Order: sequence, then structure tokens, then C-alpha cells
Amino acid sequence: MTARKLNKQELTPDVANSNDNLTSSISQVEGAVNPLWGGFFNNSTNELTRKMLSSLNIDKRLYAVAIESTKAQLRMHVKREIIADQDGKKLIEGLDIIKKEISEGKFNFDNTQNDIYDNIERRLAELCGGAVESLYIARSKNDQISGDLKLWVRDAYDSLDSGLLNLQAALIDKAEENVKTLMPGYTNMQVEQPISLGHHLMAYVEMLGRDRGRIKDARARLNTSPYGSNSLAGSAFYINREMVGRILGFDKAAPNSIDSVTDRDYVVEFLSFASICSMHLSRIAEDLIFWHSPNNNFISFSNAFVVQSSITPFKRDPKIIELVRGRTGKVYGALVNILTTLKGLSVGFSEDLQEAAEPVFETYDTLLNNINVMAALSADFIVNRKEMKEAAQYGYSTAPDLVNWLIINTGMKPKKAINTTQKIVNLAIQKESKLSLLELNELQAIEPKINDDIYSVLIASRAVISRRTTAGTNPVQVRKAIRSARRRYL
Repeated sequence: MTARKLNKQELTPDVANSNDNLTSSISQVEGAVNPLWGGFFNNSTNELTRKMLSSLNIDKRLYAVAIESTKAQLRMHVKREIIADQDGKKLIEGLDIIKKEISEGKFNFDNTQNDIYDNIERRLAELCGGAVESLYIARSKNDQISGDLKLWVRDAYDSLDSGLLNLQAALIDKAEENVKTLMPGYTNMQVEQPISLGHHLMAYVEMLGRDRGRIKDARARLNTSPYGSNSLAGSAFYINREMVGRILGFDKAAPNSIDSVTDRDYVVEFLSFASICSMHLSRIAEDLIFWHSPNNNFISFSNAFVVQSSITPFKRDPKIIELVRGRTGKVYGALVNILTTLKGLSVGFSEDLQEAAEPVFETYDTLLNNINVMAALSADFIVNRKEMKEAAQYGYSTAPDLVNWLIINTGMKPKKAINTTQKIVNLAIQKESKLSLLELNELQAIEPKINDDIYSVLIASRAVISRRTTAGTNPVQVRKAIRSARRRYL
């Protein structure tokens, strides 16, 4: 089932509000605040307890999905006659008002309330009066929190997938412009062979394609609804969990109530995907930084994406690309954070699970920004083809192609072909010449079977063409790869 799109406002941190009135002064530890548990305890809650339990400044980003999931449950309760029709309508109307107030920045968040849910309930009580009592029937915050975070992560996946698609599109366009642009291919950070820049850029496209595949797989796995599981063991009311799931775009209701309220695998998978994707972005960023270095000067960025050095004004520092690389560690840290939190929990609800939201939100913000930056940079940079071509010929880079030519065209065994190539390279070194500028008679003096066809691999551009295998650097193969990628990804 295709999930109904929820308002993407919940994916932005714009509605953040500070907990300025939650001070940490030791002198206040004896202070008392209103009870959190409905007044059953006859003593007040310590200020430190309230501060420790407060998550409002983090989970207010869930407000839109919290309201939508609550509305879905109320509709089901009305249909099953669990609550009165007029109460359900009044509460749904109140929730719509609250959603509008929050999205427009007009909602008065009360920091004495624990979280976004308490704030919504407080405002509902003001708007709906006694009807708010129906809100608590056949519902629990445990399954609500799990389900709402699932909805948020699901929308986050969709947003990130769109960003990755835009990045792939920018890279594919750039690759198409540079199918015949020569560049050095590196192994161990040493020039190995000349390759096509278009082919290299398409490697990035495939890396990001796997990231989008992980999104698809993980999104499908998380798309089971925990609503109706209540605090742990299900409900005595005649609820319809499948109906709530359908309204919210879930594929089905989760099959086990205990697992559904304690499951945070979808958080681990989100952060795992984000870590792998960030690693890919970091590797791309490292290449761009290397290419942009004045020592290479393979590419140039517009002034919009570099920073002028305060000490050396002519320097154009690629600081935002370095930050894409640097913030990868922050994403890795979020994954380790949640794995460490979950590893010691018994199979049942624990307050520790509340700690899952913050690393998810922070990771989403970091990753989406990095994706958008890399998409803009990929569209922006200009290729300095002359510099790339010269570097592609450095260090007798066509020597591996010469080895293959000797094996294919003279019937040499690999060891002899390597020895012959070494002799030819030594000759070029002695003459301070490129391999492609050696005379045919000089080459034949080393190996009589060599003919003038050998220049088809000694010249860098022709060596690239000679590699005709599928997924190779031959321009025909690169264009095929580009067409295939457009069909698969765009």
C-alpha cells in the first residue's frame, strides 16, 4: 500500500522552542511542581525529576504525525462506538486547530508539560472541555510514541530519497557532459590508468543507488502499525487496529503487541542507512577536495561554494565540502548511541526508548543538508579538461594497457608481457619521452612482433576506448551506463 503523505512540517526544526525556564540550580532541588501522574502520589514531583523527564524540546517535531495518528485512532473509536460521535468530532476539530496553531507558530508551548503529547492534551482540554476525557480511552502513550516516530522516519526516508535522486540527476548530467573527458584513475592514490571522468562520476551514481535501495527495503520493513498495542499487552476494547493502520498508510498492523511498542529496529536501520550514505558522501567529498586542490586543478567551483581566506585572499577554500566529510562522524556517533542504548533493555517498554528520537532528528538534519550541498556542488563545478588530461598521462599510465595488448596480439605469456613492458617503460624514462612518442622501430628492437597497432593503447584517449567490456571506460559503454541509470534511478 502506498503511504499517504503527511505534512512534511514535522521534518523541520523550525518549531523548536527552548526550555529556558527549566533551570538547573542546585538551590531548586527542594522545589515542588505539579504531579505528573494524575495526583495519585500525595507528594509533589521534584524539579530534577521533571527536568529529567522533559523531552518537549526534542519531540515537538513529532507534532504533525502525533496529531494525525490521534485523529486516526479517534475515527476508529467513533466507528466502533467506543467513544461518542460528538466527542470524536469535537476532538478531531480541536486537533486540526492545534496543528494549524503550531504550523503557524501561534501555539503556546508549556514547558512545565513533559512532552508534545502533554501539550496537545492541555490545549485540547481548553478547546474541547469535558470531551477530552474520551481521548484517554483505549489508548496509550507507549504505542503512540513508537508509531509516531515510525511515521516521522517514514517521511524522512521519502525526503532523503528525493534528495538523493536530485544528487544522482546532477551527477548523471555531469557524467554525460564528460564521457570523453580523460582523467587519471587511481589505485593506492597513485595514477594507475587513464579513465573517463564520466565513468568515474557514474560510480558515485551507483553508490547512491544502493543507498536508495536501502531506503526502499528499510521503509518496507518499518511499515507495520503498532497503534492499538497500548502500553504492552493490547486492549480489552473492541478496537480495529487494521483500520488505524490503513488510515495512516501502514501495510498492516504489527503482529505482536510487546514487540511493537518496544521495537526500535527501524531507528537502528535508519541510522545504519544514514551512516553508509554519509560515508559515500564523504568519499565523494574527498575526491572533490582532491580535484579542487591547486596542485591538481582538475575542477573549479564558483565563488558561491568556496570561502575566501582571511590571510591569503587569493585562496579559495572548499570549507563546506570539508564539513560534509567532517560531519560523517556525527552520524556514526548517533548509530553507536542508539545501539548502546538498546543493548541492555529487556523486552518491554523502558523510558530509555525515549532517547531514540533525538539522534534520529539530528541525523536527518545533517544528512539532508549534506545531500543538498553535494547536489548543488555537483551541478556547480567546472571541469578543467586540459589539466585532467595531462594528469591522466602521468607516470606511463598506459603501461597496463600495453601488457594486455602484448598478450592479446603477440601471444605472449603474462610474465613475458610484463617484462617486455618494463623494458619499454625504461626506454621511455631514458629518453624522457611519453610511451606514445616512442618510435615503432625502437619498440620493435625490444619486441619484433610489435606493430603500429600498439599506438591504439599507448595514446591515453585510445587506451580508454580499448576497454570495451560492459561497465568499462569505453565511451560507448559509459553512455550505455548513463542511459541505464536514467531508466533505473530518475
